[in-house]
Amino acid sequence: MQVNPICEICEHYMRGKCGKCGCTVINKCPLGKWGNRFEAVGFMQSCRSLLPLFKEAADVYNVAIDSKDYREYNKFYRASKNIITWGVKFKPEYYNGDKNVMFIENGLLRQASGIYMDNMGWFSNSSIVQERKWMNPATGQDRKRLDAIIKSLGGSGSNPDGPIMLALQNERDAPVRFHFKHKVNETPMLSLIQHATVFKDREVIVRPHPLNKAGWLQIKDRAEKMFGSKWRVDESPDVYKTLRSCSGLITVNSTLATECVALGIKVAALGTGTFEGSGTVLECNEDPTTLAWWDAYKPNPDAAINYCGAVLRQQLPYQTNLQTILTSEIFTDWINKCK
Repeated sequence: MQVNPICEICEHYMRGKCGKCGCTVINKCPLGKWGNRFEAVGFMQSCRSLLPLFKEAADVYNVAIDSKDYREYNKFYRASKNIITWGVKFKPEYYNGDKNVMFIENGLLRQASGIYMDNMGWFSNSSIVQERKWMNPATGQDRKRLDAIIKSLGGSGSNPDGPIMLALQNERDAPVRFHFKHKVNETPMLSLIQHATVFKDREVIVRPHPLNKAGWLQIKDRAEKMFGSKWRVDESPDVYKTLRSCSGLITVNSTLATECVALGIKVAALGTGTFEGSGTVLECNEDPTTLAWWDAYKPNPDAAINYCGAVLRQQLPYQTNLQTILTSEIFTDWINKCK
């Protein structure tokens, strides 16, 4: 696990130099001494609330959990057999081999509320795709959890006559670097915008990533040269409110894609994701000209519920308990392979 650097004086979590008081920063491990039985690598401050529970759950099976600094990720990953990798994504082929890996990242539904777990990989390498888990009907508990998430996001629905939202992502993130093959411009997001110019005569809302404003400013002038006359940039605080006024979402593979599936909003994806093959988005990864089918494409609400159910069965809230982890299919599969 990578524990975010913490300022010894103000206890401000951050990445890089401390922006609060200019103090020296260090890495602290909430689990104490490092060991060599198990390596957990990651990046989220929020994981601190879950790692003690994972440690307690592993103790039930007599498996010891220790953590390693992400700066030596390659070294520890290559030397280890049983691994939890928390949010660190390289090219898919990097994770090939006979290792026992549990992949953890931000939740795919209501991202800030918890984590998504998988025992096969990220995106199209995930067990949801590889084992076609969206073929299993959503359970009553899945539907109850989904209804709560939809409510927390402000409700479902869209405006069929509204604009199309074009959701940009962080240029440096693995999802667009490794899971978006048709880059036709100098950067991934300029490529996404260029593909979307098939809608140059339509009303389009371009949504920069809220945590990558500097990246947006770097490409803004070049991007706006490709805009249609009815295109505009939206940086309003509530993306879900804006989405409900739109006819749909076009993105590479933003987390918004899965959330829009849950909200009943049409989605086109130019990259791969856990939604691949589920029939819940207009998949344009192999051929971006598939965007031409946007108007004819109609989402399947039953497929959407089953896909979201599959995601939720592999998603844990930050506020969870030991029993929930012990009964998690992904955790028990991983822990049994540790023996």
